[in-house]
Amino acid sequence: MDAMQNSYGTIDNKVEGSKASSIKLHGNSAMLTAGIIIADVVGAGVLAMGDAVAKLGWLLGAVSILVLLAMNVHITMLMWRVHLIYPEAESYLELASASLSR
Repeated sequence: MDAMQNSYGTIDNKVEGSKASSIKLHGNSAMLTAGIIIADVVGAGVLAMGDAVAKLGWLLGAVSILVLLAMNVHITMLMWRVHLIYPEAESYLELASASLSR
């Protein structure tokens, strides 16, 4: 188990001492990463959204949701543009390191 924990997510590492020793571990695919992020954001957001809209009212609640949607789309587009400049980055850490160390 320790070998798996030490090598998880690294490129071309093998899990030693298990039946899966012939399986190479790679980073997450884009679809898996997107799914994890969406599930995380939707899970926390859905739980809090009803209370927030109830406190703000229908009009201000709807406006707040639309403003947050616009901010989310803007940040997503910025991240996509940075990823196009640094396609070798496979994680947020690598993307931030590549863009900030320039």
